[in-house]
Amino acid sequence: MASLEERAESNLKIPSCVLITGANSGCGFDCARQLALIDGVNKIYLACRSLEKSESAKQQLEELTNTSKFEVLAIDVSSLESVRAGVEQLENEPVIDGVVLNAGGAGGNVPSELMSAGVTVSMAANLLGHVLLIDELIIAGKIAGKAATVIYAGSESARGIPAMSLKPPNLETGSVEEFISICDGSFFTENEAKNPKYMGGHAKFVGALWISSMARKHPEIRFITVSPGATTGTNARRTLPWYKRAFVGALVNLQSLVGLAHSVDIGAKRYIDALLDHENYQSGIFYGSKKGLSGEMGDQAVFLDYFANGSFQDNANEALHNFIKTAD
Repeated sequence: MASLEERAESNLKIPSCVLITGANSGCGFDCARQLALIDGVNKIYLACRSLEKSESAKQQLEELTNTSKFEVLAIDVSSLESVRAGVEQLENEPVIDGVVLNAGGAGGNVPSELMSAGVTVSMAANLLGHVLLIDELIIAGKIAGKAATVIYAGSESARGIPAMSLKPPNLETGSVEEFISICDGSFFTENEAKNPKYMGGHAKFVGALWISSMARKHPEIRFITVSPGATTGTNARRTLPWYKRAFVGALVNLQSLVGLAHSVDIGAKRYIDALLDHENYQSGIFYGSKKGLSGEMGDQAVFLDYFANGSFQDNANEALHNFIKTAD
């Protein structure tokens, strides 16, 4: 796809108010930086787990952009209680017409460990809180406007990466029950459950299906999954043991040298391209690298037709909401 600079301005719709989760570092931080430099973007919520880190990020962003467009919002997406409390803080705030669901993580040493909501650590860090966040924003009437768009941070690992020995998801039925088993970890073998990248890939897989289901249920809002690709400098592996962080970091840096990875600003710009360009990025589609983990973007259903299966999409959505109902 052509860059934003190469497209006619009439193709672009600029959101006035954007909320970004995980905005204190990595792609979330740079997404906020780039958005602040766009005329028409007037407010950017930095929705982060740590208020201290959020305030630090806000200060850095204000210095980098010479603007005062940033507001801090305390939200830990791995906690449903924190998500609800965060949305309550927005009661008297402007309507949001852009959301970037960027927060996530590798799931730590034990990605299959269960959280209080009954989902794995990996699923809680990457998805369940985002599901509730969007539900609560819609119920509160906080997502609206002609440019209203929700971007979910996907990953090519969701369709498998042979070069990294990551198998694609293999469903038997695609039923609600099977998606529940992915969310609570019972779907995986003992060895699979120990692999943060494999567990995280399945969380992103379910997330992409959820987004496509939401696109059909809420046609007034654009829902798009976008992978930032393999990025150097990302904070997504912060929860891994130090030796795994070092290995993955060295691998990504090596990939960057040979054109198989890119910088954080390029990964963040993928979000922005999809957020602004309503003509070339269609609601309900999972966009990721056409080849490898970098370069030109395309529909990931080419790799895995599960992504285009409406029944799988709705069953994944229902499975996720079963956990939210149970937690209530």
